[in-house]
Amino acid sequence: MGVASLGSVSKEFDLPPADPHDLRIEIGRLLDSPVMADSGLLITVDEIHTIATDELDQLAAITQHLIREGRNIALVMAGIPQAVDQLIADNAQRPRVSTFLRRAEMMVLGKVDEADVAESFLETARRAEREWSADVAAQCAKATRGYPFMIQLVGYHTWRAAGAERISHEHAERGIEVARRKIGQLVHAPALQDLSDVDKTILVAMAQDDGPSRSTDIAKRIGKNTNYVSVYKGRLERAGMIDVLPNGRLAFSTPELREYLVEHAAHFVMNPWTEGQSL
Repeated sequence: MGVASLGSVSKEFDLPPADPHDLRIEIGRLLDSPVMADSGLLITVDEIHTIATDELDQLAAITQHLIREGRNIALVMAGIPQAVDQLIADNAQRPRVSTFLRRAEMMVLGKVDEADVAESFLETARRAEREWSADVAAQCAKATRGYPFMIQLVGYHTWRAAGAERISHEHAERGIEVARRKIGQLVHAPALQDLSDVDKTILVAMAQDDGPSRSTDIAKRIGKNTNYVSVYKGRLERAGMIDVLPNGRLAFSTPELREYLVEHAAHFVMNPWTEGQSL
C-alpha cells in the first residue's frame, strides 16, 4: 500500500486473520518491521456502503488501539453521505462499540466545478496515453453536475464503454446512461427508503418543475399550506435531499434525483393527506 511519490510497502496475507486481535498483531508487526522505519501506515477504505458495519467497527477499534500504543497509523474511509450517516448512527446505537468513529473528523466533498471535472478526465487520459477529446470530456463533466460520486461513475463507465478505442461521444452517452442507473440504485433508492411517505411525496411534487421549486407551488400540488411544506423542507434539507437556495426556492442536492423520481413517481406518490398519516 502506498501514496504516489511518498513510497509504498506491501504485506501479503495467505488468508485474512479470523480474529480481529490477530489482525491487530499483524499490523503491529508490519509497523515494527525495518522497512517501516521513519514511516507510517495509512489505511484507506472506499465505498463503505458495500462493507458490513461490524467489519468497519472492528477496523476502527484496531486503529484506535494502535494509535493509543503510539503507532504511526491513520484510517481514512469514504462513502456516499447517506452511508456515512448510517454508519455513525449504527455505531451510536451500540454503547459497547468504541466512539472512535463518532469522534472522527468528517469532511464533506462539495460540488466540483465542471471545468475542473473535464480537465481531470483529460489528465487521466493523458497519463494512460488514451485519446479523449476536450468536447467529449466536457460532455461527461456536464452530466456529473459536479457531484463527486457521479464524477467517479461517469468516468469509470465511459472509460469502460470505450475499451481500447478512442473515447467518443457514443462511449460517453453509454457511460452516462449506466452512471445514471447506478446512482439511482446506489444513492437515490437507499436515501428515499429512509424517508416518510410525506417526504417522498413532496420530492415528487418538486420533480414536476424543470428547475428549483417554489414552496407555494409545492403546497398547491399537495393540497397543503406553505407552513406545512416548511416543516418538511427542513427535514429534507437535513437529510441531504434538497438545498434551500438564497431566493428561497428548493433544489435537489444530487444529480439525476429529479429524473429518478419522475421515472418512479407511481411508486413514491402516496396519499398521506389523511388523518393518522405517518411522519
